[in-house]
Amino acid sequence: MISFNSTFDTPAHIGNIAEEKLKIFGGLVANLNVHHKQLFFADFPIFVEGIFDSMFFQALQNKRGISLEGAGSCLIDVGGNDKIAQYFYLTQSLGKKAYFVYDLDSLFTQKIKTKC
Repeated sequence: MISFNSTFDTPAHIGNIAEEKLKIFGGLVANLNVHHKQLFFADFPIFVEGIFDSMFFQALQNKRGISLEGAGSCLIDVGGNDKIAQYFYLTQSLGKKAYFVYDLDSLFTQKIKTKC
C-alpha cells in the first residue's frame, strides 16, 4: 500500500505490517473501494461515520465556498462507528494527519475505547 503527499516527498508505504496492526486494519484493506482511493492522495483526510455525515459536511463546505480537495483534504465515510479505530491505525501507519468526526456514542463503544 502506497500513499502520496502534496509535498512530493517519498510516498509513505506499508510493507511489512506487524501482526497486531494487521489484525486491527487487515479486514479494512480488503474492503477499500474506489471511493477510498482519495485517502492515498490527501494530506489531511477527514473521516465521518456514514454517508449522510459526509454529505452534510460536503454541503456545508460547498456553501462556504471551500474546496476540501483543493486544501489537500477529502471526506471519507467509514461505514459506521465500529470502523473508526481501523481507519485511525491505517492513517497513523501511513503518517497522515487525519481528522475524525463522530458522535459521542462512538466514544463509548468498546472498539474505540480499547483501540484509540
